[in-house]
Amino acid sequence: MINEQVPIKEFTLTDVIKNYHELRQNQLMVSENVDHFNVPWATAYYKDEHGLSLYLSCSKEDKDKEWSIDTNVEFYIISAKGNWKKSIQSLNVEFNNNRGSDKFGIDEFVSNNEMKDDFLVRNEVVVEIKVQILRMSGIDKKQQLKSFDDKEAEKLSDMTLCVDDKRFHVSKLLLASQSTHFSSIISEKARKRKFKVTLDGIDANTFQTFLEVMYLEPTLTEEMH
Repeated sequence: MINEQVPIKEFTLTDVIKNYHELRQNQLMVSENVDHFNVPWATAYYKDEHGLSLYLSCSKEDKDKEWSIDTNVEFYIISAKGNWKKSIQSLNVEFNNNRGSDKFGIDEFVSNNEMKDDFLVRNEVVVEIKVQILRMSGIDKKQQLKSFDDKEAEKLSDMTLCVDDKRFHVSKLLLASQSTHFSSIISEKARKRKFKVTLDGIDANTFQTFLEVMYLEPTLTEEMH
């Protein structure tokens, strides 16, 4: 389980609303779920006689277990004309297992006249929802496919990467062969047999997934043949 306050985690949902004039009125439309920080999220919207309403949907369905996610949310309408509109302020909302609705947003965010005059291009418009996760509790960690911080990983490694407060013991050769960014870092420290690098601006869970794909992809490919 994780209970987090810092650092703030962020993500953006982006969707293109097509055929705006032909949208059925008062029919809620929901995009496909996208997983961020082990929670499924989606964009939701509907059009009525007044305009477009825009919502953030948290699609976590575990109602029998206590969990909560405290967020700050900003809503945007973006046009190929170069125009854009955002919510007046960042809105704070807490999603949890006791919340009656899994959606939160702004009713009549953009009027139909405003949409027609300022935003629609070829009957399409882009919507964005920017989310900051301030605190999470009761959210299960994603099961790790490979450990990078145990004694065995440390023994076999020649490089240590520090992300947040977590250490990842890795192979310089594999990392350099898969990433030009890390190849450059390793070249700068080529004289050192074993060294440590601190990475800023990245979430430890996201980096765990990145390394799992890098390390396990050759194994998965071999199993398919």
